Amino acid sequence: MGVKLRERKLDSGKVSLYLDIYHKGKRSYEFLDLHLANDKQQNKEVKRLAEAIRSKREIQLYNDHYDFEKKDSDLLFTDFMESIAEDFKERGNRNVHSVLYHVRKYDSKNIKFNDLTESWVIGFKKYLLKEVKQNTARTYFLILRSVLNKATGRGHMKGNPIYKFDIDNIAKDPPKIEYVTEKELKRLWKADCKNVDVKRGFLFSVYTGLRFSDVEGLTWDDIRLIEDDNKGEKYYQVDIQQKKTKELIHIPISKKAEPLIEIEKKFSDQVFDISESKVQYWLPKWGDNAKIKKHIHFHMARHTFATRLLRRGVDIFTVSKLMGHSSVSNTEKYLHLVGSDKKKAIDLL
Repeated sequence: MGVKLRERKLDSGKVSLYLDIYHKGKRSYEFLDLHLANDKQQNKEVKRLAEAIRSKREIQLYNDHYDFEKKDSDLLFTDFMESIAEDFKERGNRNVHSVLYHVRKYDSKNIKFNDLTESWVIGFKKYLLKEVKQNTARTYFLILRSVLNKATGRGHMKGNPIYKFDIDNIAKDPPKIEYVTEKELKRLWKADCKNVDVKRGFLFSVYTGLRFSDVEGLTWDDIRLIEDDNKGEKYYQVDIQQKKTKELIHIPISKKAEPLIEIEKKFSDQVFDISESKVQYWLPKWGDNAKIKKHIHFHMARHTFATRLLRRGVDIFTVSKLMGHSSVSNTEKYLHLVGSDKKKAIDLL
């Protein structure tokens, strides 16, 4: 009977540490998720931690508390999580360490695996939502779930309590969508922008929903005149393959936006002479001229396109098609903005 600390060289060049355990005539191996690299000081700390785990396992064997086919109720969850955290730290990821910090802050006592009850997990979930931002809390809770999965896989506990008790993950914080209001849009139309193409390109995106990359790459060949014999009308339409999604989209150009493309530049195939640097420099200045307090960035034009359509009662499926979304679920993020506007309108009654 005994527990030996052994090393195994990996293809990556690192050395993996594991325990060679011999007990009751059977041999078993426990990989510690600890690795040696080229840092002597760090290797010293890793070996110290590995030896502490080896020593604990050996004591458990001699006291007949360790059973290879059952959970190890004496092993501290925090010790196990620390070994996982050290392994991730070697790879440059300190997130597990951050979660371990909050685990110890939430529950200062040494936590065993059988302490991880339903109420403990739910309490830790509530603690995270109070201590950190919602998206960070979600990330930390998912990391805890991953560590519990590892512990379950190694036989330290009978099932992940998050799954066992059907505890929901922390939801994502609703995305912050910035757009210009109708009043702000009117002021942008009237305000002077010293780079005319930046102004034209941004406003064109407001009326077509095109991303910056598509506006920047738009050529005169991408715009064609449509003649609708049934309605007896003519209008311009953008026909392009989106750079981001590779989706082919067809977007009619409204009469309001037609002046933005009336001046065809014979010396260039591009409809708008813009670049990221020009947009980043001139948009804020233009916004200041229009006396708009919020920071103006190009993607606000696309957000404005979507919210204006939804406010006017256009169904979400049509808006999704016009924006070139691969799924209507990508468009749903705008719905809470429309709902907010409806509430304000009712409050005015």
